[in-house]
Amino acid sequence: LSGRALDDLASLVAPRQVIICEGNPAGPVPGKNAEHDAQVYGKIFADEFPDVTFISAGSSKEVSGDFLGLAAALPKVAAGMQVTRLIDHDDHAPADVNAFNEKGVIVLTRRHLESYLYDDEVLTALCSSEGKLDDAPSVIAAKEKALSDSSRRGNPNDDIKSAAGTIYTETKRILGLVRSGNDQMSFARNTLVPLIKPGMSVYAELRRDIFGR
Repeated sequence: LSGRALDDLASLVAPRQVIICEGNPAGPVPGKNAEHDAQVYGKIFADEFPDVTFISAGSSKEVSGDFLGLAAALPKVAAGMQVTRLIDHDDHAPADVNAFNEKGVIVLTRRHLESYLYDDEVLTALCSSEGKLDDAPSVIAAKEKALSDSSRRGNPNDDIKSAAGTIYTETKRILGLVRSGNDQMSFARNTLVPLIKPGMSVYAELRRDIFGR
């Protein structure tokens, strides 16, 4: 192909926007949870934003500092490609969040991605999808207990990620779920993510966090 043809092909296949997020990057032999965050974001917003691609690029520090050089390199692949970096809120102080924003780094308003995935609204939708809406209070109570137990172990009281394993186990037990994922990350990707749709408050909040609208 000629150089012009390659340029034309790049313009056809390159996404309009690439969002670099946290998560273990894909490697030559990726683990089962490689690019977890990217997969989650991509599945949630695939219908509304089909021209946006998410790429996992390491820890919060590595993403914000563009450790892999993706933010610098990708716009050179295709003219007009917008590259954005996205990190969890974690314990960042307001001043630090403002500093990140000034550098073009988006910071989630909640502690981390799991805070949205295990939202009460999503867990209630799961119960409803299984025909067990009456079990929603029990599932949410199990989540609150898992958070309380995690807090007693010294974790922040909004640290869903630290409690996610227990929430996953208890939710499966209460609802009698099978083939829903072998660990909490697989469970989130394959069972919870398909439930997060436009019209839900948690969808709107995550959309606003990332896309600003």
